[in-house]
Amino acid sequence: WIRTGGKVMPKACTLKRITGWSACAGSSTANIGLFKVTPVRDNSGTVSAVELADISYTALGNNKMEDHDVTSFTATAIAAGDMLFTAVKSQSAKIQYFSLTVEVEF
Repeated sequence: WIRTGGKVMPKACTLKRITGWSACAGSSTANIGLFKVTPVRDNSGTVSAVELADISYTALGNNKMEDHDVTSFTATAIAAGDMLFTAVKSQSAKIQYFSLTVEVEF
C-alpha cells in the first residue's frame, strides 16, 4: 500500500465529493476507483482495501476529456490514519489518465 502513492488522512472525516477530469483511449467503459486501507501497526495479517467510489464512464478517446462530479459513494467514513489511493481499469492496451480532487468534511 505504501508503494501506491496513497495519502494518509490526518483526522477522521467523511467523504463528501470527488471532482476532476479523465481521458482514456478507445470507446469502452473505463473505471477510476477510490479506495481506503486501515493499516495496523506491527500486524502482518491480511489487509483488504475498501472501495469508497467507483467512477465508471465511457471513454471518449485520448483527445477528449470526461468531467467527473461524484457525490454518491459505496462508503463515506474515513478514520484518522487510513490511507486513500486510486486504481484504474480500462480496455486492454488503452491508456487512461485522470486528475481528481477529493473533498472531505472534518
